[in-house]
Amino acid sequence: MAAVKVRVADNAGEAWAVEEVQFLTKDGEALEGVRLSGPAVVPAHKSELLHAVVAPSERMVPGTYTLRLMGSGREFVLENVTFK
Repeated sequence: MAAVKVRVADNAGEAWAVEEVQFLTKDGEALEGVRLSGPAVVPAHKSELLHAVVAPSERMVPGTYTLRLMGSGREFVLENVTFK
């Protein structure tokens, strides 16, 4: 299993519900078995520590990925997430 912790701040006037999380390869292919562990809502005008977790699979190999969080018409992208 691989995981990433990222603190996300919501400066908007309403909470942000993260509905989808992805780890993308350099070719744009999404890994399977990705989920958030813990809170999936970032309160308005606050920050939240989000834990993106990748379940073990045959495809999970060391490398560099792009983390993408989506929901409520918003998107957060963090590039160059490296698993060793």
